[in-house]
Amino acid sequence: MPGGMKALNLKKTLLTYSSFISAVRPMYESVMTLAATDEKEPVCIMTIMASTWGKTREICARNQAILKSAIEGWGVCGTTTTFGDPRRAWVNTILAASGGSGPVPLYPPLSHAISLFPLNRAGSVWRGKGNLMLHTEDGSAFEVGLASSQQNKHTELAPGDPGLGKSVLINTLSEIQISSAQKNLPFIAYIDKGYSAQGLVQLIRDSLPPERKDEAVGIILSNDPEYTRNLFDVMYGAKKPITPEKNFMSSVLCALCVDTGTGQPCNPGDTRQIINQLIELAFKEYGENNPRLYRASTEELVDSALQDSGLYEKHDAAWWARSTWFEVRDMLHNAGYIMAAQRAHYQAMPQLPEVSSMLGHTSLRDVFGTVQRDGSNELLLDYIRRALEQGHNDYPMISGYTRFMINRKPGSSLSI
Repeated sequence: MPGGMKALNLKKTLLTYSSFISAVRPMYESVMTLAATDEKEPVCIMTIMASTWGKTREICARNQAILKSAIEGWGVCGTTTTFGDPRRAWVNTILAASGGSGPVPLYPPLSHAISLFPLNRAGSVWRGKGNLMLHTEDGSAFEVGLASSQQNKHTELAPGDPGLGKSVLINTLSEIQISSAQKNLPFIAYIDKGYSAQGLVQLIRDSLPPERKDEAVGIILSNDPEYTRNLFDVMYGAKKPITPEKNFMSSVLCALCVDTGTGQPCNPGDTRQIINQLIELAFKEYGENNPRLYRASTEELVDSALQDSGLYEKHDAAWWARSTWFEVRDMLHNAGYIMAAQRAHYQAMPQLPEVSSMLGHTSLRDVFGTVQRDGSNELLLDYIRRALEQGHNDYPMISGYTRFMINRKPGSSLSI
């Protein structure tokens, strides 16, 4: 209730005359602070009393502990269960039963008083309709409905140190969505550094009938040719990379040129310029000037699609001898053989060994031919060539034609 400063008037007067006493000075300063606050925000007088009961002493003690925990969970207030006269404490919890207060009165500003009450407590909008039960920081149950019509998007960030349960939480969220009453599995994709998602994928596969087990796939990647993804693959249908793709290629190639002693590429500025020009030269060479020619028996899926679609009979042997993979890709795409067209697209892209061989191009030699590594007599172009060739040998999964391609599955996991 308002009137806090009116109730403190007598104390304020006494403290004014005794403020020179060091032990009293803090109380005087507190009252004067409240007086200044009262000019722009009312100062209240209040007490908080709560009681509980039970059929037995044990039940009552348990209820008292729960009540104490609940009140302290409101915010910044603390509670005590020690009171001189328990009857007086109980009477003070009854509305209009007592003109006085049991505990020591509080004199908070209105904003501070409001903060003690659970007026801003989060409430669930899925009450009775959720499919996942979480809890708030103070331990209260909080019902959540995943993928419901009441939200446009759900984003869950789970940062933390190892062992805190991040993978358990993420797998739980996925499992709840999968176990909901649906005819089809939702699309879930994991890229996992570890094996946390493999267990969930295996659980899904074991729960599916034999004819649907391919809807959930878990793959453990390794640095082998069978998992090759060409570093220089670009968007399907394109002949050169867009800016994000080019930036990615440049970052990977620069990483291959890192000096282990410094953790940075040698001559960072020159190296990045050379790499960027090298990428442009490679795609100009293999996309415009000399696109790669189609050769039968290179991709079985492409050959089968050309035969099945009747496209192979539409042209003579001379035409096929000079046709490019780009032309084959476009033909298959127009005929509706998208998977085969994608394979043809992969065959048209430059590879890491071919890109590194273009370091001898005259446009690069004319500009950077005399640049040497910092602190060495080795030519920078020779160093970059050596680094890229070493990367080709060390990382076969990024230095050949793309072999590893995942079809769109409702549930998939890649463990790195």
